[in-house]
This record gives sequence, C-alpha cells and structure tokens, in this order.
Amino acid sequence: TRNLTADSKWVAFGGSYPGMLAAWVKLLYPSRFVGAVASSAPIEAKIDFFEYSDVVSEGFRCVCILLYFVGGYFGKDTCVNTVRAAMEEVHRLLTSPSASDAATLKTLFNPCFDFTSDDDRFVFERQIYSRFQGIAQSNDFGAVKLADVCNAFAGAGPSPVEKLSRFYNRTVASGRCTYNNFAGAYDYAKNTSLTTTGIYRQWSYQTCAEFGYGQTTANAKGAFSPLKFVTPDRVHAYMCRDAFNITNAPANVEATNKKYGGFNLNVANVVLPTGTIDPWAALGLTNATGSTNPASEVVDILGTSHCRDMFARRAGDDGHITWAHQRVEAAVDGFLRAKC
Repeated sequence: TRNLTADSKWVAFGGSYPGMLAAWVKLLYPSRFVGAVASSAPIEAKIDFFEYSDVVSEGFRCVCILLYFVGGYFGKDTCVNTVRAAMEEVHRLLTSPSASDAATLKTLFNPCFDFTSDDDRFVFERQIYSRFQGIAQSNDFGAVKLADVCNAFAGAGPSPVEKLSRFYNRTVASGRCTYNNFAGAYDYAKNTSLTTTGIYRQWSYQTCAEFGYGQTTANAKGAFSPLKFVTPDRVHAYMCRDAFNITNAPANVEATNKKYGGFNLNVANVVLPTGTIDPWAALGLTNATGSTNPASEVVDILGTSHCRDMFARRAGDDGHITWAHQRVEAAVDGFLRAKC
C-alpha cells in the first residue's frame, strides 16, 4: 500500500495514441505532471499518411541489408525491388482490359466479387497492402516478421507477383477470397452496436474528427507506390462522410496541429522513444526532427518497431533497446528528482 499526498509526483506514460495523450497532458497541465514518456507517439496529424508505407518499404530494405551482411543472403535492395515489381504487376492486372489478365488475377488472389469500379480496385489494393502493414508494425514480436518478407521475396523463384501471391495466401485464412467490394468496405465504421472489443468505429471517428492518419500509397515513394487506387479520398474522406457525416476532416486535422503543435510540440520534460522501423515514426519526433523544447528528449531505437521500449527488459535484448531503456529510466529519474 502506498500513501499518496499532495506532494506526490506524477509521470504520464503511454504508447501510440496514449503516447500522444501522455505528451499532450504534460503540455496542457504542466504543473500536474513532472514529466511524460510518450512512446511511438505520432504527434503530427496528417490526412494523407503515405509515409507509413514508405517506412514499411524502408524496413524491408534495412532488414534485407542486415541479412546480406550477416549471412551473405540476397542483394541489399533485392527484397524491396521485388515487392515494388509485384505491386506494379498487381496494379497492371487490375487496370488491364484483357480477359487473360483478369483470369491471372483470379488465379493469384481470388477476388471475392467482380470489379465494377475503381473503388472496388482500391479495396483490393488495400487488402494486399494491409498484409504488410501489420507485419511491419508488429515486427518485434509478431509471428511473421520483416525478415520473412525478405525470405519470401528476395530469393530465387517465380515472378515477383507470383511470390506475392504465395506470401499473401500464406498469411490469410485457407481458401479465403480477397475482399474487393467498396459498398461494404466501411461497414465496420457504421456499426453502432456496443461491444467490448469493437473499437474500430470509435478510432475511425477520431481520425475524422482530429487526426487524419489515412494510410495511403498513391503518393508514396517506396515499394507500395504503384498501388495508385489507395488515395486519400478513398481511404479517409469517403469513410468520414459516409460513416460520420464529417466533411471537414482537413480543417479538423489543421486544428489539432494548431492546438498541440504537431512536429513543433513545445513541452518540457517529455522523453519520446521511437523505433526506426516503426511506420508511425514518420509522424513522431525523431533524431531527424529533433525536439522544439531542449528540456525534452527524443530517443531513436535502431531496428525496432512500434512501442518496443514499453516491454520489460528480457534476456536477449540487443544493445539498442537496452540503451533506450536506460535513457527512459534516466529521464524519469530526473523528472522525479527535480524540485517542482
């Protein structure tokens, strides 16, 4: 049992969205919290978040380079180049008027329905892209890792799109078709029934009302840039309008950045750990952005993904995560020792 008094000091902790809240609560209530730890916090709101896909792409490259130097596997850019070639062929097959190409697409990916519009093609491309999003974001502890992507795409074998088909079909339920119906794409966001696990409607509403975070590819530069149907309008604007009748999402995002500062967040005594292959790092404070306030600290963690530093120390931790834990611990110790 601990007795809390008026003199007890409080440090806010959070990762991802709660990491944003940890930084912002220190900004808004500076005297109530002596500090904050904001892990993997994407504090810059943005509608067209194509950078997410570019960090995923860069993750392939970094892991493939590591495999190259450790064991001589593959060429340094073989994985990311093969993934890009596969995405180019997917987009070509989707836009081709050829019956033969349609049959090839059916054989490789088994779309659930006939394509009736580019909106349906968007849903299909997003399904393909989504297989890689979760792998990158959960790379530290996920069952399938970026190294598995490199092994699937960089070695000898069939064409890039055939490698993609094999990899994609291994990561979805056996016999499952690839969803491609735009009419039902946002049913989850329209479902108003209450459940203990269905958080996606609420989070989707927040992205429309405050944050944006449309995970697009059409304007990207990396391996997923050939997926040109995954646009900001289809990813974000249509959902906001149809599910929540929100048509001013860009203004909402601008207001969020104005209120909290975005990349220019000016708050003291916040430590911001971020993994270098975390897709959300593109909207967080890193070594590249620095911190507006010199009394706060960014901690880039080489080779880690989303919220890795929030896990307890464990046997086998590499030097990068060990160093990051030491930096966070030192920062919190400083927050608690400082005179209010």
